[in-house]
Amino acid sequence: MLEIGIVRPSTSLWASPVVIVPKPDGNIRFCVDYRKLNRVTKMNAYPMPRTDQMLEKIAKAKFISTIPLTKGYWQIPLDDQAIPKSAFITPRGLFEFTVMPFGMKTAPATFQRMMRDKVLQDLESFADAYIDDVEIAKAVVDFVGHRVGRDTIKPRDALRNVRKRERPRTSTIEKFPRPETKKQVRSFLGLTGYYRRFIKNYADIAIPLALTNLTKKTEPTRVRWTAACERAFNELKSLLKSPPILRPHHWDELFILQVDVSDYGVGAILCQLDNEGQDHPVVFASRKLQPKEMKLSTTEKECLAIVWAVEIFRYYLFGRKFILQTDHNPLVWLNQVKNKNMKLLRWSLTLQEYDIELEHKCGEKHVNVDALSRMP
Repeated sequence: MLEIGIVRPSTSLWASPVVIVPKPDGNIRFCVDYRKLNRVTKMNAYPMPRTDQMLEKIAKAKFISTIPLTKGYWQIPLDDQAIPKSAFITPRGLFEFTVMPFGMKTAPATFQRMMRDKVLQDLESFADAYIDDVEIAKAVVDFVGHRVGRDTIKPRDALRNVRKRERPRTSTIEKFPRPETKKQVRSFLGLTGYYRRFIKNYADIAIPLALTNLTKKTEPTRVRWTAACERAFNELKSLLKSPPILRPHHWDELFILQVDVSDYGVGAILCQLDNEGQDHPVVFASRKLQPKEMKLSTTEKECLAIVWAVEIFRYYLFGRKFILQTDHNPLVWLNQVKNKNMKLLRWSLTLQEYDIELEHKCGEKHVNVDALSRMP
């Protein structure tokens, strides 16, 4: 770093310690512990892209590439006032960075802003970036020419061994031990909950773990494991090892929202028609009802489910017409009820933003989304 001008000798009054972190490939990562500096640094906020929206952006692409940028932070020079504050102490003396180092709390936002506003400004139709990982997705590739090499755009060897990397992850799920403490239950629910949009009936399956007070503070540290807990635990592990049945969405096709509610939870499936004219899921969503919500009437619960579903799927539904399939007629009731309380008024105002075409679907034909909201 000294030879190529990334760092230089320093006489700064600041001095942060060095931390050497081993990398998976056997090399080391040189880091500086800037925690004390970060405590007195003003935050430079910039929104990070949401992973789910980045995935939606590439849904229709036939060619997808991920390009990790090598030492991307070093492409941004520090100004004269910032350089002394980057100083770090070593056995050979004090040094300071001339470029933006890893570890400063403003670095991710600064780099993300630079990538979005400068580098990818004219490439938004097919490229995006999450800090120093660039995602490129196109239906047709009609050009090449970027230079790939050790010191520029770095080839990702991991992509050559995707299958090899999938096996340990599946093995980890298979070997996940039966939770014995509340902390372990929370850990397992956190793992599975991260993938809940890919698991049909997630909230229903997880009810024995979530509703049996296993995670409440009033319960003992060691959990009381029941047969229902065991079934839920094994089923979620099994589903995490199975490939999802979701299809990528298409913006030029009509969305169909299926909603239902039971005594214990609400469920929703966002669908589009496949080539055979059958409903095909795009996203699953479900959640358990809160104790106060369980006391609502059936029609009120149905309205609650619809409002919750359109807000959950707002990214897909806002600003476009969609079909709402339900086995009751709650929207008619909501529009006709007199003397709305604040809750019903909020629901009415929320739904007014959407272009909804109501389609009645009797319960017998609505079993797919019913399963998302009902107990086994």
